[in-house]
Amino acid sequence: MKRKFYLPILFVLLFVLVSCNGSGLKPISEMTAAEFSVYVHSVYNSQYDQYMVDVKQPNLSEDQKSILKIKKTVLTEMYDPMMLFTSYVKTGVIPPDELRMRVTNILSRLIELMK
Repeated sequence: MKRKFYLPILFVLLFVLVSCNGSGLKPISEMTAAEFSVYVHSVYNSQYDQYMVDVKQPNLSEDQKSILKIKKTVLTEMYDPMMLFTSYVKTGVIPPDELRMRVTNILSRLIELMK
């Protein structure tokens, strides 16, 4: 059962790594605010979609349920700062460095959950 649970996560991670490598994705520290916003939304949306698939699986183990609870918490925590960052970008204002750092830190936690 664990294999079925982690297999989709592995495919998403593999897809992200392959697509990033092939597209010449810049390191996060070198992305413009607009590029960073698009990247964050992409990761967030893919992980939200994966969460919705995983949470509907029958017979989840306690470990799987625990991971999903953590993932939900991280996704929830990320939403408001991500949307605030995007609103800065849409209005042409440079987002504060503190906000970018906060989004980056939450994004790192979300990516860590993909492993």
